[in-house]
Amino acid sequence: MKTIKYFLVMTYSFLFLSLYAQAKSLEENVNQYTNLFGSYPSSTTIMQNSPLNRGGEMRPKTILKGVFYFGGSDIKRGLLSKNTQDFLCTSGFSATYSVYDSPKNSSFACKGNSMSYSKTGEASKSDNGGYRVRQLLENLYNIIQSNDNKGPVYLHCWYGVHASNTIAQIVLKQFCGWSTDELIHNWDNIDIYNSLGEKGRKENLEKISIFQPYEDLHISTSAQSLICP
Repeated sequence: MKTIKYFLVMTYSFLFLSLYAQAKSLEENVNQYTNLFGSYPSSTTIMQNSPLNRGGEMRPKTILKGVFYFGGSDIKRGLLSKNTQDFLCTSGFSATYSVYDSPKNSSFACKGNSMSYSKTGEASKSDNGGYRVRQLLENLYNIIQSNDNKGPVYLHCWYGVHASNTIAQIVLKQFCGWSTDELIHNWDNIDIYNSLGEKGRKENLEKISIFQPYEDLHISTSAQSLICP
């Protein structure tokens, strides 16, 4: 009986310490990147004066604090410039995703860090967003759950208002529990022209509406309180 009690005590102690380490690590990430890039009130606020705004069409926005940011590219209708890739890498980002273009190199090394750079493609109306969106969500989940201070992710399309915006709303639906109505309002608020019925609006909003959060990627309410808008 004593052996069983000892085992239970040790098990609960391990679980408590693991959860404490995870929360502490996540909070450190949130604080680090908030201090680095600035504090912004909502996921629709363009980080205009932030070091993360590298010019061009980037217009970066914070979706999950310390975990996930999105926007456009600093090079018109293309991939991020090498200078911006280097900036993200040296700032501690662990991954960058391009919606439209396939990077020539899937990894980027810099002083003290390395960063992956890959293509997600657009979210799909079938297969719950598509397998590449699922891979992105898994990566974000691992960052949230890990206790090794893994760096955040930057997702970009060309202008940061349509394709990457749609995936960003899916991320909010998965990890922050936002309703479809809230997400549609949020999608429109990213760019005034979206709410005026810009081309592609209906299809993008359908992708957001159809998506259903994955049960195996749910996070705790304490994690939500740290990272969600």
